[in-house]
Amino acid sequence: MAFSSTVERSENIGSLRLKMGTYTNANIGDTGGSITTGLNKIWMQCVTPTSDWQTSSPKVTVSGGTLTILCADQTDGVWAVIGL
Repeated sequence: MAFSSTVERSENIGSLRLKMGTYTNANIGDTGGSITTGLNKIWMQCVTPTSDWQTSSPKVTVSGGTLTILCADQTDGVWAVIGL
């Protein structure tokens, strides 16, 4: 299994949407992947690794409604985005 993600929660905040979930980068040598959030534009993002051994923060890029996480292999974490 390579990079995978889930959407655990989706809520309205006024005219904005909040989406939250988890990600797993399971294979040795994998460097991350993309999460299609279902939003058209992301205004705020938060990505936090939850693996005990993880010592550095993942690099995160946003394009439209897609969140791309570049992280060490065998890393799990949580993510959240707010947007339209």
